[in-house]
Amino acid sequence: MNKRIAGGLFATALIVLGATGCGASKSAGPAASGSSNADAAYDTNATLRVAQTALPTPFDPTKGTSQTLDFGWWSPVYDRLIELKADGSLGPMLATSWTLSADKRNLDVKLRTDVTFQDGTPFNADAVVANITRNMAATGTLAGNGLANVASVTKVSDSEVNFATKADGTILPYTLAASIQCGAMVSPKALANPATLATSPVGTGPYKVTSIGQTSVTYQRVDNYWNKELLKTAPKTIEMTAIVDDNAKLNALKSGQVDVMAISGVLENPAQVAKSNDLKLITFNQSSRTLTAYANLNRAPLSNPVVRQALSMAIDRDAIASLLGTDACLPSLQPFGPGTVGYDPALKDKVKGYYNPAKAKQMLADAGATNANLKILAQQNQLSQQVSTVLQAQLKQAGVNVTIETQPSGTAAVSWRAGGFDFFVTDASGAPDPSFVLDQNYVALNALSPPNAVKQLAEAARYTPLGSNERNQAYQKVSGYLVDNPTNLIICSRPPQYLSRSNVGGVEKEPLGPLSVIMDARNMGILKK
Repeated sequence: MNKRIAGGLFATALIVLGATGCGASKSAGPAASGSSNADAAYDTNATLRVAQTALPTPFDPTKGTSQTLDFGWWSPVYDRLIELKADGSLGPMLATSWTLSADKRNLDVKLRTDVTFQDGTPFNADAVVANITRNMAATGTLAGNGLANVASVTKVSDSEVNFATKADGTILPYTLAASIQCGAMVSPKALANPATLATSPVGTGPYKVTSIGQTSVTYQRVDNYWNKELLKTAPKTIEMTAIVDDNAKLNALKSGQVDVMAISGVLENPAQVAKSNDLKLITFNQSSRTLTAYANLNRAPLSNPVVRQALSMAIDRDAIASLLGTDACLPSLQPFGPGTVGYDPALKDKVKGYYNPAKAKQMLADAGATNANLKILAQQNQLSQQVSTVLQAQLKQAGVNVTIETQPSGTAAVSWRAGGFDFFVTDASGAPDPSFVLDQNYVALNALSPPNAVKQLAEAARYTPLGSNERNQAYQKVSGYLVDNPTNLIICSRPPQYLSRSNVGGVEKEPLGPLSVIMDARNMGILKK
């Protein structure tokens, strides 16, 4: 059995500022930092109120548009075969064990036999095959792309399935754990009615949906849920509400309308905010989340690598960091964050002195791109809009004209992939392995016409042994190439931060917390007074 696969892929430096603001505790992993709540009593009759960052997304795994957005809304309802733990290792969920063959082309997965879906349908190998086969067929989606390496999934017995892969399947367990679009287990009866699945989800998770509104979803605990340990901390009800603006979320948190929020964009001095309002601030300092201007390499003049490099040099990253807060935006040119696999400390100082608008202007002139007209797609949130406006002004100094179009977060990613914009300004989510970071941001999905050199370097790194120095060096090579030959314009590394009321436990054990501002409410609860 291979549950960890050579250990966790990230070790998370976590800082928790207590509600009294008396100091910070640091740890190599969230679980240790959350130890103060480990033995605390939870109020299982309580209601947990969560402020999500964007509107509810359809509960159909083949309709997912964003790992960050979908995971928060879907996780209470849908279990996965494998669980991503807080330290980056893998553990059993609906699977009890999994084994990768010696040639790394077959993953054998054994299943729990005591689980039923919320509609009474048994969870078994047939259900797994139905879900994975459907997701594989959804080409061009997050689910289909994530399972592109899977050649087939077959039933071995009622409690065992086999995944055959087209190439090395080392990363497949992480895909099934970290990608809810790929790994969510939906009742086969619900799959048979795709028209209603989007608003009537049926999973094996600890909660079922009782109501869905335009901006909110209410969940009720399933008291016969198979994981009895989770039920010891699970609140009776979870209410999730979409609040896009961070300041509006904070006002709701301070007034008691919500209990926990992610800082998704711009919030001035969150440490002081926590101290002044009897709140907890949780910061994951090791993350591959980056503030990024995705570039459409299908459109001239961005198809010219010299133009992209010039535009990158025209960005004043220090000015943007000062605007967003130096703790929330660490100027960087690398696709991987400090302390994560692939980050190269030797490249850290390269960002210093990189800003050179005069040189950028000359390079653009030499490339025939003076007075180029570029179009930025911004999300309808403070971070994306504010940074897009700053970029508009900075690129103007280099002789480039920029217009901005703003769209809701839930639809902006889809519009970006349609190809009608030059740049898309957003936070590029981190992932439990650098291969996912590249897949999402540099070689597939949001990457429009990535260079062959990037794809080749990414492919060479993908199959290096997990946890090895060889893997780290292979991804550092990718990072070095992207620093010297930018495709997307990376602005800064963005450590995820969360604020909660003092009686909320479990945020610091958030397994996807280091990756992005994903609110997995199934790990959270309300502490008794």
